[in-house]
Amino acid sequence: MHRTKGGIVVGVLFVIPGAVAVMALSWVYALYGRVGIVSALFFGLKCAVLAVVLQAVVRIGGRALTTPPARALAMLAFVLIFFLGVPFPLIVLGAGLIGWWSTRKGSTAFRGGGHGAVKGTSPRC
Repeated sequence: MHRTKGGIVVGVLFVIPGAVAVMALSWVYALYGRVGIVSALFFGLKCAVLAVVLQAVVRIGGRALTTPPARALAMLAFVLIFFLGVPFPLIVLGAGLIGWWSTRKGSTAFRGGGHGAVKGTSPRC
């Protein structure tokens, strides 16, 4: 809503409650050792974080992976990092080179529309 400043404020306000909660639980865990309720809360937090991350991946993937070549590149990146243990920076570099090369050859398979782009208009920078 307020561009960069608004994004920073929202990001900070989103992170602070979780950070405070985890710090408090860590403090109790460090002071008293293995406390059953704290272990249970950490386990619950892991589940909640996993759900939030999966939801974000589905939403972002649905918006970003709009063409079959983009989906294929995402699947290839997953296989490389998960099954073959290829370092993440190499995957990012490789994906960037593939996108650059395909664009140089005239392909529009990896062209993004920007934030809130409408067909027929160019995104504001």
